[in-house]
Amino acid sequence: MKKLLERLKSYSQIDAEILQYLMEVAEYETYKKNQLLLRERQICKHIRFIESGMIRIFRSGETKETTTWIQREGAFFTAADSVFSQTPSVENIETLENCVCWSLTHQHLEEGYRRCSKFGDLVEAIKTDYYRILTERTALLNSMSPRERIEWLKKTDPELIQRAPKKYLYTYLNISHTFSI
Repeated sequence: MKKLLERLKSYSQIDAEILQYLMEVAEYETYKKNQLLLRERQICKHIRFIESGMIRIFRSGETKETTTWIQREGAFFTAADSVFSQTPSVENIETLENCVCWSLTHQHLEEGYRRCSKFGDLVEAIKTDYYRILTERTALLNSMSPRERIEWLKKTDPELIQRAPKKYLYTYLNISHTFSI
């Protein structure tokens, strides 16, 4: 839980009330490589923090899958379209490596809002960062050439290029297999 608390502290001061609550409800989870954590049309019930491992978030089309996000240790992940609204997701979540995660359910989030006066501020900071990263990535990928997208990823997250399967990196970067990653 130490990595989770360090990450949370990067967003906001964690008071004793929030710390105690997280110690009570955060669930330690382990997953095997290639395990599907969420299928499209299911309601996402968790926001998770990756202590170790890597996941991908993807959408299934009629002819192909499109990886929309790849996250590794130190990151939060969820199907944001679903977890906060409690509506069916359009996304799937799959582990790319064996993973160790810390999880809060939607119910834990709701209870945290009621029990801890500053919990909402912490969750809002996480949401804001999540959407900032998503918006930044979308803008960059829409304005860059395929070669520039590869260079951007090499610069911003070279470890991802080493660890993630190339077939998922191609759809994540929206480039064809003719480019070398």
